[in-house]
Amino acid sequence: MKLILPEILKVTRESIIIHQDAKVPFELFDSFEFQVEAMKFEMCTLSQEQFNLPCSILARDGKYQVFSGWSALHKTAPISSEELLILNYHKRSIKNIEEEAWRYLVNGFSNTYHRKSVLAYLSSVMEKIPKEIKEKIFPQYKSNSVESLVQFICHEKRGPVRFQNKRLKTKDNIMSLKL
Repeated sequence: MKLILPEILKVTRESIIIHQDAKVPFELFDSFEFQVEAMKFEMCTLSQEQFNLPCSILARDGKYQVFSGWSALHKTAPISSEELLILNYHKRSIKNIEEEAWRYLVNGFSNTYHRKSVLAYLSSVMEKIPKEIKEKIFPQYKSNSVESLVQFICHEKRGPVRFQNKRLKTKDNIMSLKL
């Protein structure tokens, strides 16, 4: 497959939407609580979105459909301007868009989500990732158990995973999780 490099574009926030195949991962991401609230301090000169550009494709209606790199669009992200830099890709397959969205969400668990809820968040994500995409992201792991996959990824014992999952399941939904 030929590598097609993206264009870097400056677009208005109003021209950005979440790609249909990335809505579930984005909605999960947008519901998470973070260890540090970016709105409580001044961002560096180059804002966070300059380091993690949203990846998009251009839709027929002129909107840029983001499928990865959406941290600048999180509900708690500081809005430093009405314009954002994005990476705009041409010719991406629908299958790749969905896989890239899930990969971006899973990658965020490496160091960003709140320590008291990361195992439960990761479990909820693992339950929703389509099996064929999960197999591509974690080719060395063969179990169907979400709990044991989370244990494998995080090097945790069963107790902490079950404890956080129990706390999460006692709430009405992820968005009501109180720490």
